[in-house]
Amino acid sequence: MLSSQSSFLSAPPEPSATELVNLRRQNAALEGRLAQSLDAQTTARQSDAYRARLLAFATHDLKSPLAALHTTCGFLIESAEDPGEIRELARLMLAETARMTRLVNDFLDRSALDAQALRIDALPLDLAAVARQVVNELDLSARLKKQTLQLHAPWGELPAVRGDAARLGQVLANLVDNAIKYTPSGGLIELHLGHSALGVWCAVQDSGPGLAASDLERIFLPYERLAALPVRGESSHGLGLALARELTASHGGTLTAESPPTGG
Repeated sequence: MLSSQSSFLSAPPEPSATELVNLRRQNAALEGRLAQSLDAQTTARQSDAYRARLLAFATHDLKSPLAALHTTCGFLIESAEDPGEIRELARLMLAETARMTRLVNDFLDRSALDAQALRIDALPLDLAAVARQVVNELDLSARLKKQTLQLHAPWGELPAVRGDAARLGQVLANLVDNAIKYTPSGGLIELHLGHSALGVWCAVQDSGPGLAASDLERIFLPYERLAALPVRGESSHGLGLALARELTASHGGTLTAESPPTGG
């Protein structure tokens, strides 16, 4: 006679409330680490794409001034007997090298901002002195386009502000350079300084065609292509204005734009 035996496995004991809490915490921690890992991978891919795009814009935007310098050097060689023309060509070379320097600084600072490694050396400074230096540096670029660049500062000294003179100079230079780029020959570009109860302010005004409402909403976004085009076909990546706004914000200030119906 065969006998059969049945065996039963006992069920595991129910976890206690404390064990359930610990399990939930461990699960949440694992999910958090997984989310961080996925975020890090996404950020790395975005950074790689950004660097590739930045390099593409850098090479594109530097080609134009480099070509101008190459052509100018050829003219200098052929016009060695005309001192007046030599001086004019030399001024063009100075303007183009200054333009390349600004482009390189913008790209480097954009990378530093993205890496949260941009250093701001805030010291008491005279913003009027910074503005005068910017006007002196960019006056040649304006004159080569038959434009007039003027600085309007109030009588007496402006209240001192704390900031990085090089960075604030870069902000003003980017704004003035943008105005030069979009203002037609014979136009006027003005840099105004003043102060109120809210602090020291600066405004750049030009006599260009102005901006549409849709462009005003995107003017400070990097790599945006606006409806308005530079008057001489220069490249416009939008990085300068985006960087100007971020550098202004890093000093506790604000940067805005407006365009009246009549333009400018």
